[in-house]
Amino acid sequence: MYHSYLLNHCYIAIFSLAITASCYHQNPQITDDTKSNQAYQETPKKKEIKTFTEITEVRSVKWIPKRRPQIEAPLSKSQKAAQVGFEGKFFIAPPKTLDQIAKVYHPDAQGTVVLVQYGDSHTEAGFFTKALRNNLMKNENLLFSPGLIQANKPSPWHADVQMSSHWQRQNLLYAQDIPPYGPLGISFHTQQPNAKATLTLKDRADIPYAMVKVLIAKKYPRLPFILKTNARMILEVPAQLEAETLGNQSNQEENQNTNNHQQDNKHQQPFHQTNLYYDEYIVNMKIDEELILETKEMNYSSKNKAKDPSKINIAQKNTNPSIPTQENHFKISAKDLQNRDHQKANQSPLHQKPSIQKVSEESEVNDFENDRDESVLNEKNGSLVLLGFQTSYPNASVDADVFGIRSASADHLLRTDASAIQYLKDRKPDLVLFWYGTNSAANENLDIDQYARQYRSMLRRFKEASQQSSCIAIGPPDFGRRNPLCYLNQNQKKAYLKSPKSDRTKALLSQNRKNRVCSPQSFMKTEIKHKGKNSKSTDQYLVADIKTQEQWLSHQHSCAFKPPKPLLKINEVQKRIAQEEGCAYYDMLGAMGGIGSIHQWACADPQWASLDLIHLTGAGYEALGTDLAHWIRYALGEDDMEPVMISPAQSQ
Repeated sequence: MYHSYLLNHCYIAIFSLAITASCYHQNPQITDDTKSNQAYQETPKKKEIKTFTEITEVRSVKWIPKRRPQIEAPLSKSQKAAQVGFEGKFFIAPPKTLDQIAKVYHPDAQGTVVLVQYGDSHTEAGFFTKALRNNLMKNENLLFSPGLIQANKPSPWHADVQMSSHWQRQNLLYAQDIPPYGPLGISFHTQQPNAKATLTLKDRADIPYAMVKVLIAKKYPRLPFILKTNARMILEVPAQLEAETLGNQSNQEENQNTNNHQQDNKHQQPFHQTNLYYDEYIVNMKIDEELILETKEMNYSSKNKAKDPSKINIAQKNTNPSIPTQENHFKISAKDLQNRDHQKANQSPLHQKPSIQKVSEESEVNDFENDRDESVLNEKNGSLVLLGFQTSYPNASVDADVFGIRSASADHLLRTDASAIQYLKDRKPDLVLFWYGTNSAANENLDIDQYARQYRSMLRRFKEASQQSSCIAIGPPDFGRRNPLCYLNQNQKKAYLKSPKSDRTKALLSQNRKNRVCSPQSFMKTEIKHKGKNSKSTDQYLVADIKTQEQWLSHQHSCAFKPPKPLLKINEVQKRIAQEEGCAYYDMLGAMGGIGSIHQWACADPQWASLDLIHLTGAGYEALGTDLAHWIRYALGEDDMEPVMISPAQSQ
């Protein structure tokens, strides 16, 4: 009788997820917390799923990432410190802004900490985020998951995605590109069969499995595709012409959940969960496998109930306003994007050709990615939109999503479509970071009041999507600019004026670049000629069009590196608005040493900044990420000594 009682009460439906969990004798009711904290267990390989229909029969996976539980009273030292707030030399945290991340340090805390960072090219490579993640807790034996991965985003990282030539990248920075752009702001679209995206995991030979969520946008008609590894088939998903009502789908899944406890022998199989904006296909893969997504040809047979896409009226295919169509799916229309980009083109040098008088030596801050595909997608044809691979390891300490886009600024986050907001709601991060300012500072004519309004709107939008998260805004680093013609010799100047982006010009400019940045005095040489008992000194200038000392002194004065005028204003605006909107603020400019520090970092040994005086080196980013981690720990009472930013020379 007792065992019968347990069987009657042990299994419950978990709505669309419908995940079966084992129950304990002490508590026959399975809660979300007990389900999410089940240990990872090895299970043998079972029958493979071949069609999407079979997925609805399987709702169990090998493990579910453990989420950090709500900590009950008594509060820890860190939680009490978070409620009081903190104000340090380079870090300010108003009361309660660090409440969620403070739970990391509670003695009873378990589970995975989730970080999400948004930013520009400073964020893109992940050096800063990696150092922050690695130093947030003192334990040296931590396991880190790769987070959400796209092709070369971030790079280098713990995982990599390789795309075949059939895909077209869509970037929210371009008005002509087509949404959805997904959590990162960059998605990959294809309308061709046999398009492949291959996920490879790195650096973790000691971990047997990873859980991967493959995010596919709800954009219709949708091409069929398969998921497989280099060793086995996982699933096949047929073509889909229009959106299904989530209510009907949930009802179907709920009816099938009653038999979930009979599916215990299929723990290796994937399962599917969905929201209004994208589908998640969740699979377990071995670390030494490659996970491959491959599109298939659209089949218009009666069996699949598919029609010729030329006969489909996308605007009329869904009459239910609660279900997203191509028109009502996204909050920002293509017309809005075009209007915003037109306005932006008149405001910021980021969207204009570089001016010789106003850009830095390499003008990297003004460049978008160069390898984009300019071809246009026909939205009436079947397509598949890949938003990324969210990758987690069992029992990981920290998951970190790195969402950096080259040339982005804070107002670009206002362009993100609803799929990005939905992802943040689903992800429920413990800490969200925003690092912008460099590209806006490049605009000497920046309207600082308009910038303040946009920055505030951005913070509000993303904080609303993740209200439980701690939030940190990061100010821009130091930034030096001068005329790119400075200290060029005659050949270099001639080549630059003729073709500044050519390979030949780049090769010429690289020859004495460090001297031009760090030792410009080396371009003036004094020659002493002896004639009998008399000697005569003559100055020689190795710079184009410089003949006299007066010209040389004038050239030196005009070629001194200067910060862009809006830099300090942006730093102050971000600092004020972040606190007003409930975010902590990290003053990176101050932590580096203030105005002019990036020149010292670029000329130091080891080098902590790039010679473009815009970007840092990996070592520089890591030093600042470590510094922020120390400030967080100090603000929450986990470190006793106030952080001291070391110089590049001291790092040896």
